Amino acid sequence: MMRAAGAPITRTVLPFLLILAIVVATRAPYLGDPAPGFDEQLYNLIGQQMLHGALPYVDLWDRKPIGLFLIFALSARLGDLTGLGVVMGYQVMAMLFTLGGAWLTFALAAREARLSAALIAGAAYPPLMGYLGSFAGQSEAFYVPLMLAMLTLVEAGRRKQLARDAVLPFGAAMLVGGLALQIQYAVAPQ
Repeated sequence: MMRAAGAPITRTVLPFLLILAIVVATRAPYLGDPAPGFDEQLYNLIGQQMLHGALPYVDLWDRKPIGLFLIFALSARLGDLTGLGVVMGYQVMAMLFTLGGAWLTFALAAREARLSAALIAGAAYPPLMGYLGSFAGQSEAFYVPLMLAMLTLVEAGRRKQLARDAVLPFGAAMLVGGLALQIQYAVAPQ
């Protein structure tokens, strides 16, 4: 009886806590740093100025899609409301997206591999994102988890027996993919 009750904790809670700890450990050194990289400074400026009526591509320009600027505007607003400030606002939001991406990596891997291998995959996600340059608020922090969510939905649709039952997961995957495309154009070839 005790073993059955502990199984869900071992399969979900403990991996989640470990992945959370790794996300915090890999991103905490950059929290509060106003210039951890160069791109997110501009995204943050555009997002903040949007809250004051500035129009992207008119008053401030960058080649990124509007969704990225909307994320930074939202994070600036949430940072103001919570007292975190605009810099910590986007960095905490990126941390939450990274947690989501790591968890989706774990969940996708757990479908095909042993729990230990899935945990390694999920735990590798945060440091690898940092190694590849997304350690604070780069666009990858926001769009890669959406692409993983899209893959999760496609996998759910693929497992359906009838085509009509797959319409909702595939449609939702296309919607999530469209949202990811509004954050970074690189989603299209990926």
